[in-house]
Amino acid sequence: GEDPSGSTTRLAYDLLAQGFGPGFNGPLQVVGKIVSPADLSRVDAFAASLDHTAGVARVLPTRVSPNGKAAVAFVYPAYSPQAPQTSALVTHIRAEVPKATAGTSLAIHVGGVTAGGIDFSKVLASKMPLFVAVIVVLAFLLLAAVFRSLLVPLVASVMNVLSIGAAVGAITAAFQYGWLKPVLGFAKPGPIEVY
Repeated sequence: GEDPSGSTTRLAYDLLAQGFGPGFNGPLQVVGKIVSPADLSRVDAFAASLDHTAGVARVLPTRVSPNGKAAVAFVYPAYSPQAPQTSALVTHIRAEVPKATAGTSLAIHVGGVTAGGIDFSKVLASKMPLFVAVIVVLAFLLLAAVFRSLLVPLVASVMNVLSIGAAVGAITAAFQYGWLKPVLGFAKPGPIEVY
């Protein structure tokens, strides 16, 4: 969706969104592990209930694997994969899973490229403070050992935190807010890949 407007990938993305809705570019997969015939009917019922959920454009009928041990339903959000509403929809669907599986051997999981990207972003975002803290502490200890002072490493640690914040802020301003769009020539502002 952020590719240049004349590129074939962007044209395909836009045509799919216009023809089938913006969520068609990032469907969710609701997968159930089937142990008994009752599990299959519960997966079907859960998928059918999602068709009436706010933010869901369409749910395809459940398909069972050839060995009968898994069932999958494709859920198309009403919003693009990058939209915050899609992230909220994934969270909402996952919150409904315990009700559907209560008292059974059934296991239901929500996946797909969009859900995987949301999960990956959350994991990386949760680890970012630890990553910054480890870098700052290690730099502090190394500088304290080399200079045998506390003032030099303390100033360096403050500068490390400020430079990391400035770098992340500059990237966000340039690409997510689109402030450097005219200079860099990208199509439209969008979310930044966390990694």
